[in-house]
Amino acid sequence: LKRGLTGNRELWQWFKTGLDGALQRRTVRIVLLDDDRTPVLAWTLRQAWITKWEGPHLSAGGSDLAFETIELVHEGLDLE
Repeated sequence: LKRGLTGNRELWQWFKTGLDGALQRRTVRIVLLDDDRTPVLAWTLRQAWITKWEGPHLSAGGSDLAFETIELVHEGLDLE
């Protein structure tokens, strides 16, 4: 999953908890929205955890947007 970097550190803290040896499994819900922000599809991941977190690639001379990317592992997937 990829999103624009915000001041919210929740994803990083979840990942860091696992790095520190206290893996937290969570139920994750991913919702696809259309242009009007109306839900189109939703996925629920059971017992998920972050296996990889990647922060933004910053360049002093660049003007690129900052993104963070995570990879999730899960033990079950439902499409709603």
